[in-house]
Amino acid sequence: MTFDNVENQLYITSYSESKFILACIKLLENCKSKIISSKDSKVYLTAFFSILRVFTNLTSESGMSHLFIAIFLKHLLFLIISLVDGCKVVGSFTGIFDLLLESFFELPNIIIIDQRFDLMVIILCLCVNLVEFCEHIREIVMTSEDNMTRLSEFLFKKIEEAAQVEQQTDHLLESHETVPMTEAMQDNLLTQSKFLTF
Repeated sequence: MTFDNVENQLYITSYSESKFILACIKLLENCKSKIISSKDSKVYLTAFFSILRVFTNLTSESGMSHLFIAIFLKHLLFLIISLVDGCKVVGSFTGIFDLLLESFFELPNIIIIDQRFDLMVIILCLCVNLVEFCEHIREIVMTSEDNMTRLSEFLFKKIEEAAQVEQQTDHLLESHETVPMTEAMQDNLLTQSKFLTF
């Protein structure tokens, strides 16, 4: 719907004073609440991911492929304007950035391991897009010590975990240099690294 389709992106962001964006934000809030409180949150998580993808497409540079720019150079300004407009429209809604950060910190502990990394990456991509093009979001980031402290602590924790996994992997590989690893040993190594990193 929005991926590489600038016309749809502009329509969605400008339709009826951005009512679609507001509806999506309310849906994100409801889905987050249901993911936290529901035992079977698969449907809500799928909807949550879908809305995040729409917002990421609205706020990212994905629509500006090099071939498109080379062929249609006259549309470049139009594409840049639509990108900035998408970010500003999505970022203009009060609480969107806080909702994203809350989701980043709360939901990975609730959802299944296989989806944690995807969730964190898409939320971080959307946050980066909003910070890059929304001045008031940058202000929120610069003045919000709690969120930045939490993000920094999270980053350092993940760096430490990655170093531990790398060290364990190196140790395991070194200890098995003379003896070939069985398929079960390889599976165990992959499973350990998967659980430790995210």
